[in-house]
Amino acid sequence: MADHVRGGGKRSPPGPPVQVGTYTDAFRRVDGAWLIASRTLHLAFGGPTPKAG
Repeated sequence: MADHVRGGGKRSPPGPPVQVGTYTDAFRRVDGAWLIASRTLHLAFGGPTPKAG
């Protein structure tokens, strides 16, 4: 879930989710630390995302 603040500190009005999805991440180890090597976003419902006015 995301809560967006527009310029001037005004919050975008609440509404239903416009995109629902999951990430599939691939990791690799670099100098003993696990880093994200790639990330793929899978959207359950395609379509345009409305923009705040």
